[in-house]
Amino acid sequence: DDLPDAHIRQLVAVARETARRRLAQSLPGGVRSSVDAAVEQSAQTVEAAVASARDYSQALAAVQALAEERRLDESDVIDFASNGQIEETICAVAYLIGLSVTAAERLFDGPETDLLLVVGKSQGWSWRHVRALLRLRSPTPSAHALRRAQETYDGLSPSTSQRVVHFLKAREAAERRSAEQVAVRRQIRSGA
Repeated sequence: DDLPDAHIRQLVAVARETARRRLAQSLPGGVRSSVDAAVEQSAQTVEAAVASARDYSQALAAVQALAEERRLDESDVIDFASNGQIEETICAVAYLIGLSVTAAERLFDGPETDLLLVVGKSQGWSWRHVRALLRLRSPTPSAHALRRAQETYDGLSPSTSQRVVHFLKAREAAERRSAEQVAVRRQIRSGA
């Protein structure tokens, strides 16, 4: 997530050539065209995934500028959502909740809406505002799905929702520390 698209594309190009070379060396010469086609198809799949990934740099800049200007609040999130600005909405939610953009993005991408409902309840957001977030996830939710989501939302306990959000933050912090420890170990091993 922290690499610019241009660097990812360079990595894909290097990986493409490395895979092509290694496979060509280890397989019989008669399958070379099949190897080339398979490597190319795989590289195009990765490149398509990279191209379709959201770019949060402008959205982060917009949210940070707004937060520096004044206190960011629920109405800002809803304004972004109502205008269909998903990247800005995700960045604003991440900022307000104290999660990474990647964690906030999961609230909008998964098949279930429950975690988004929990986050909204933990912040004391109104149902009208949470509904706008749900509509950003799925522009045409069925009346039944919205009714079910509102019933779930109304039944959520604010204190339990806050504990769940606290758990999400703690889990994310633990994952970050674990990744940092792995990086340090790799660095020590490579330097030794």
